[in-house]
Amino acid sequence: MHTLENIKAKILKIEPFFGRELLTRVEIESLPQILQENESIRGIVTGVYKNTDGVLVATEFRLIHLTLNSWTHFPYQRIEAIKSTVTKFHDGKTLDTIHLLIAGKKIEIRHVPYDTESFLKLVKYFMALKVHDPRFERPSSTTAKKDQQKQKETSLKNRGKLLLLLTLVIASLGGSYVYFTMQNDSTGESLGFTPSQFQQRWNQSAEKVGSHFKMTGLNIVSDQQNQSFTYFITPSLKISGVLTKDKTVEKLMLLGRGDNDLPLAIEQVIAVTQPGLSIEQRNQIINKLGILNDPLEREDKRVTQNGFRYALFYPEKIGVIFEATALN
Repeated sequence: MHTLENIKAKILKIEPFFGRELLTRVEIESLPQILQENESIRGIVTGVYKNTDGVLVATEFRLIHLTLNSWTHFPYQRIEAIKSTVTKFHDGKTLDTIHLLIAGKKIEIRHVPYDTESFLKLVKYFMALKVHDPRFERPSSTTAKKDQQKQKETSLKNRGKLLLLLTLVIASLGGSYVYFTMQNDSTGESLGFTPSQFQQRWNQSAEKVGSHFKMTGLNIVSDQQNQSFTYFITPSLKISGVLTKDKTVEKLMLLGRGDNDLPLAIEQVIAVTQPGLSIEQRNQIINKLGILNDPLEREDKRVTQNGFRYALFYPEKIGVIFEATALN
């Protein structure tokens, strides 16, 4: 029988350097129910699958990508090929992408912040054993019943509101990765643009504020509660958007750890929501939020201007969360 304590001990054994950081990931709490008899963790990394960040576990029989509400497995008996590539960002940081070929279909696990060489070597070893186990022939994606029930209960309690569940991996120079969820308390008002219009505004605002943060495309992800998008503007900073029922953007969120990039990214979001503001007016909002204050003097703040609300939060061990919403 698998217990969470035994699983955590195993993670620390196979990942002595990053293990304690991986233990902060809430996703692993579902592993005791997912792992089968005579199945154990042999390798673990983090990565983004279908625009959703999660934990990628390798066992003797399969790869398992775990998120907050669901998990997807890739049995070795179905994987035809596996490899990795490296993406180098403008600041010199690198992240790996794991490529799978299953039934002729290409699958990617992106933004893996670890060296995947040893991880893939382990997976290829078990693939070479060609073990066929009928236990892993079920569908590759499963959502836990308790999570489905929780979503239904939340929907009933919060009619007219959205519940946004975000998984954040913040890649810092020290390699700190944490997980959090937060409730979306937005007003339900639209910011006044669609995702494609947002992308256009974002790239135009980059020139206006003098930033190098530009987007090449947005992927909309749907779940039982809402539609959203997420885009990594740097390896340690991402922007997420929640859509209204009419497919316009309701809320923008910057999430990250990195004082050098964050003020400029915040200014760019402000410029997106209010293109008519001058640089002095944008800087006035930034100063009121206190993002440039000494870290010891920072506190959660909200600033309202021209029908828009900008909020800055400092969750413990998370970094910084910046939100932009429209008021009723």
